[in-house]
Amino acid sequence: MAFCSTKFNHYYYYYYYYYYYYYYYYYYYYYYYYYYYYYYYFYYYYYYYYYYYYYYNYYYYYYYYYYFYYYYYYYYYYYYYYYYYYYYYYYYYYYYYYYYYFYYYFYFYYYCYYYYCYYYYYYYYYYFYRSKAYMYVNGIYILMDPSNL
Repeated sequence: MAFCSTKFNHYYYYYYYYYYYYYYYYYYYYYYYYYYYYYYYFYYYYYYYYYYYYYYNYYYYYYYYYYFYYYYYYYYYYYYYYYYYYYYYYYYYYYYYYYYYFYYYFYFYYYCYYYYCYYYYYYYYYYFYRSKAYMYVNGIYILMDPSNL
């Protein structure tokens, strides 16, 4: 009985030895299988996430750059258009002003000169009668009151 009991115990431990050996390697491969599975899964997720992140930021900065480029372009041409509009408006006003300035200038001096000559022409017809100045115009004598001159 002792021999049978020893032999039975031998097979018993041998069986449980392979049993635990089998489950040890089973859980070992199971563990590493899921470990690498989740590792690659998170690695893929991580890579996808950062790829999407950088792609989004690239798109964002591209949009941002395009926005400011468009804004700069619009502002530049708006300023350019406003500057040249103001420039032509200023010179139009300038020439308009000086046109009318010289027009009224010559008009003024022409008629002032004409009036001066007219005045100077009739100046010789002034004469004084009892300390009052008279001017001969169209055959009549007009009293030139010094208070109104």
